[in-house]
Amino acid sequence: MTKNLYDKIAVILMAAGKSTRFSKEINQLKQFYILNDKPIYRYSLDFFYQYGFSKILLVLPEGYEKKVKNMNENNEIITYVCGGDSRSESVYNAILYLKNNKIETTHCIIHDVARPFIEKQVINRILSEIYKYPSITCAINASDTIGYGYEYIENYIDRNFTYLIQTPQAFSFDILKNCYERYMNEKEKKVFTDDTSLVYEYSKIKTKIVQGSKNLFKITNFEDLEYARFLLENEKQILN
Repeated sequence: MTKNLYDKIAVILMAAGKSTRFSKEINQLKQFYILNDKPIYRYSLDFFYQYGFSKILLVLPEGYEKKVKNMNENNEIITYVCGGDSRSESVYNAILYLKNNKIETTHCIIHDVARPFIEKQVINRILSEIYKYPSITCAINASDTIGYGYEYIENYIDRNFTYLIQTPQAFSFDILKNCYERYMNEKEKKVFTDDTSLVYEYSKIKTKIVQGSKNLFKITNFEDLEYARFLLENEKQILN
């Protein structure tokens, strides 16, 4: 893929979350927690910058834009966007920025910064499919037995057809924009925990699966944080 094609791909980094579970244990928004000398959000930001993307939108909690901008270098390619009251509204704010500023964009890659250990091979897989499919996610097969119910297991799900959905995810910009505009026009908005589910809700477009990685886990609590530290301490053996 040439650099010209990179220039039309916008990377949206989601760092506007309230970190409810994490904050109860650590008393800090997790995206700004210092993990081995740098905030968690910087792992994703540094990865996409070093990979060669030149259009990066960092979506932050309200009031954090100036503070974070002053902490970062390479501000010429980073846009700081104020998030909304929900994850979906935060994504929409980034889409709206691209639209209102008439920034030429054919595709978006959306990634949650709470998943700091992105691997080049995962992005390579996404980029190899990005012009073939309008909706793409990385995911891994479930390896445990899966049941559902409340207090008691009521039934079991065939794990051979079950995936643990991760980010990054990639979309045709026009399709993503149209789906989000429909979502924002809803009087009562459903809660979507990722963008492929929202796109499917409003377009019925199926999402292409590419192989993810177990290292793309989401940091949600102190136990995850300890595992993240372990990975960083052993990154030559584990993360490469």
